[in-house]
Amino acid sequence: GFIVKPIDMRALKSVLLTVLNLECTNKSFVAPDAKILLVDDNPMNIRIEKELLSDFQFHVDCAVNGAEAIEMLKNVRYDLVFMDYMMPIMDGVDATKAIRAMDDPYYQALPIVALTANAIKGVERQFKEAGMNDYISKPIHMKQLSDILEKWIPIAKQVRIMDGKEIAAPRSYFTNPMLKKEAEEKKDILDLLKGISIEDGLRNCGGNKNAYIRVLNTFAASNLLAGLEEYLQKEDAANYSVIAHSIKGACRNIGAMEVGDIAYDMELAGQNNDMDYIKENHEEFAQAYGDTLRLITKALIEHQN
Repeated sequence: GFIVKPIDMRALKSVLLTVLNLECTNKSFVAPDAKILLVDDNPMNIRIEKELLSDFQFHVDCAVNGAEAIEMLKNVRYDLVFMDYMMPIMDGVDATKAIRAMDDPYYQALPIVALTANAIKGVERQFKEAGMNDYISKPIHMKQLSDILEKWIPIAKQVRIMDGKEIAAPRSYFTNPMLKKEAEEKKDILDLLKGISIEDGLRNCGGNKNAYIRVLNTFAASNLLAGLEEYLQKEDAANYSVIAHSIKGACRNIGAMEVGDIAYDMELAGQNNDMDYIKENHEEFAQAYGDTLRLITKALIEHQN
């Protein structure tokens, strides 16, 4: 291929995607109100990464090392940080540790995604131990980038795209009095989860509300009641135990700890082939699990409407 000087950035991106064999992807959202801090010491990397991010309409600021990133974070509340792993003056790991140590809950919850050209075995553990939430390999694969962004950019700032059209613009909630009133009256989904340990659920998702809501959606869609009933009728304690084990893990993941404890007791009963205990306590178990499913489904519906 070829490119004409002076370089047009859209043409540059097209060539890069072709030469690097990166997969183009139809983005599922844009986020014009989201602020991203891109930390990388390589000027060419910054140009490429910033151009790839521009498709999502973010406001993007850049820093060339960890120390500069920390100073910028003191003045701007970013929604996401892309942090290069190896940089002079202060690398990404040390910078992340310093950010997490800052005295403000914002710095503990801020999503930080590592940028690395060395995606070797064990590196993910090293990043997480430093306090990073995720990582992405360089050269950046557009599908992976899109998935990372959808995972960590706050849902409230994501403007969904369907059939090539934006469904709504976040700014309308600030400019349209009726929509602003509607947004103010709309209940937060966390306020609707009565009886659920929100703290445990969020902790299991790295403190990220966006990820927690995705887990809740998965929980609501994974109704295992039919399996329980089937193996109860067959008096198949072993497979009943398997279903109870799955329910236990799912409930504990979202913070439904009491139901998780009941599921654990039923799991043990199945492992011990104790059908009498299962029959005696199945109704209570099914009721508690069903109530949790209905609660979360209702909360998700109200949150989305």
